[in-house]
Amino acid sequence: MKAIEPKVEAFRNRPLGKFRYLIVDARFDKVRDAHRVVSRAFLWAAGVNEQGQREALGWLDWASETGSAWKEMFRRLKERGLTGVELVVSDAHEGLVKAVEEGFPGAMWQECQTHFMRRALDLV
Repeated sequence: MKAIEPKVEAFRNRPLGKFRYLIVDARFDKVRDAHRVVSRAFLWAAGVNEQGQREALGWLDWASETGSAWKEMFRRLKERGLTGVELVVSDAHEGLVKAVEEGFPGAMWQECQTHFMRRALDLV
């Protein structure tokens, strides 16, 4: 495990560039924390590069999915050089949508079709 950590950190901190499309979401996993098992949010972002290929851009381990967590995620990506974002696709988490508006002024936001369909089916 120790041998792979420098490679993971190098990947997580590599310089980014222009990505017109950003796909973001959170997943929740159980982790051990102070002799307890708790649920933590793992926020992740993928982008579509200039060649049209999807690329993992980064992830963030946070206590829960909040607007401030997403703001921190976007701040870190921009610090690494993320530019050119025109469209962000995600679920409709209120804090996330607001963080997109603040973090990428002028970019459009679209709800992921899978999340949209789940919400629609819940209403039926």
